[in-house]
This record gives sequence, C-alpha cells and structure tokens, in this order.
Amino acid sequence: AATYMRVGTITAVNGNQATLSGTATATVTGTAYFEFATNDRQAIQNAIDAVNTEDRETGPWKNRMHGVVIMPAGRAMVDGPIKIRTCVSLIGQTMYTTRLIWASTFHMAQTGYEALLWGLDSNGSTRCYYDNVFRDFCIDMYAATVASYSYHAKCCEALWMVRPCFVNLLLLGSPATSLGIDYIIGGLFADNYFIDSGRLWQSTGGGGSAMDFQTNSPFDPTIG
Repeated sequence: AATYMRVGTITAVNGNQATLSGTATATVTGTAYFEFATNDRQAIQNAIDAVNTEDRETGPWKNRMHGVVIMPAGRAMVDGPIKIRTCVSLIGQTMYTTRLIWASTFHMAQTGYEALLWGLDSNGSTRCYYDNVFRDFCIDMYAATVASYSYHAKCCEALWMVRPCFVNLLLLGSPATSLGIDYIIGGLFADNYFIDSGRLWQSTGGGGSAMDFQTNSPFDPTIG
C-alpha cells in the first residue's frame, strides 16, 4: 500500500492569492499509483477562478490584477482539463513534491479531454493569456490513453500567450507533445525536464516532441 497527501482543499483566498492545502492522507493498495475515483481537478479550478479578475466571456483580458494559486506538496488526481485563466499563475512547492496526475478514464482524443492544462479560450486580439507563470510542479500523464492518436494530447496546450513563464516543471509521459504553445510574445522557458514525451506518438500524426511552438504569430500588433 502507498499513502500520500491529496491536493485539493482551498484554505484561503486573500485578494489575488488562493492557497490550496493537502487534505487527509489517502491510501492506495497493491501496486496502484493513484485512484481513478478521486478528483482534485474541481478544487484547483475553483482556486484559479477565485483569483481570476477578468470577465471570461466578454473581456477585457488586459491590465488586470495578477492572481496566484499556491499548491502544497502532494498528489492531485485530475480527471479532466484544468482551464488556465489570463493573469493567473499556478505554483507548486517543487517539481518532485507537487504532482498533478492525469486520472481520467476518458481517452485524450475525445473532445474536451485534450490536455491537463488547457488554454484555448483566446483569440489573438481581444482575448490573450497575459503573464501566466507555471512553476515548481510535476504533471504525470502516464495513465492517459488515446483511442486514436491526437496531437492535442498534451500536458499543456495553449494559444496566444503574452509573457508566459514555464519554470522548474517535470513533465512525464505525455501522449503527444508535452508542452505545446502556439503564438507567444516574450515567453520564458527554463529548467524544465521532460521524460517520455510523445509516448503514444504515431508516424501519421503531428507533435510528439518535448516542446512545440508556432512562431508565425497572428497576434494583433497593438497588444503586449
């Protein structure tokens, strides 16, 4: 049996910072590494939404207070995509101690299950992701499956990001590309570690690398 601390209880929301704490310990028997029946996704999403200061439906997405979600050490079971929000950062303790584990029985070629961190709400002009920081945690995708290969099956997939930072991340077992960000202005990618990227890659499909970026940006030149 293995005992671990789950991530998923919001203990405080103070202004622009939400703090998640570990819940009571949980025990997994036998050789199991996680539980499919357990879901911490909604608590993490609630914390992101709690410090999100923009109107997600109409905007504007610019010049907003920056929000931060702090995750403790532990294992978070995630049964579907966590939607990132503009100007909201997600920060763990270390890449070894804060772990987001894909624990969905849905295959990742199914619409709505394309990535653990999902950022496809932007449009490149009025709706861009500004100043997101992702730091000091692990994404574990070894349980992810695909009924048919999809290049969307990533640890993180996002479009149109301004000044994003991806630092000190450990990305494991992504079926397709681990980190796929299309259209970036001024991004920082540093000290990230990738293991088994493109684990389920097929020669007839795209993606499959550690990182993949589109550089022919259709960004509105007035943003930034």
